[in-house]
Amino acid sequence: MGTFARTAQPVRSPWGLVQVATETAPGIWFVSTASHGGFIISSQRRAAMPERLRRFPTFCGDPLAFEEDMDCLAVVAAWPEHFTAEQVETARHVIAADPYFADAREG
Repeated sequence: MGTFARTAQPVRSPWGLVQVATETAPGIWFVSTASHGGFIISSQRRAAMPERLRRFPTFCGDPLAFEEDMDCLAVVAAWPEHFTAEQVETARHVIAADPYFADAREG
């Protein structure tokens, strides 16, 4: 899958100024703001995502920002090695079944 470069801690996000940022893996940050949060990934990570997940349009419209309610499951599915078995199973199940993820399915 390759080696990914570390990225600077985000200070801004589509949801506002970042109050807390946790690096999940190089190029993957989970951020929280006063109102919302989610994953912010690097351009390198985005390019390495499976094509079916790159097709998925993020809720906020920023292809590097995956909000915490649903979009975040695409990040979990793309890099399951960085998440718990329960998180991975949830991501796979929801992506396979929920109409929200129709663009992210095989086919």
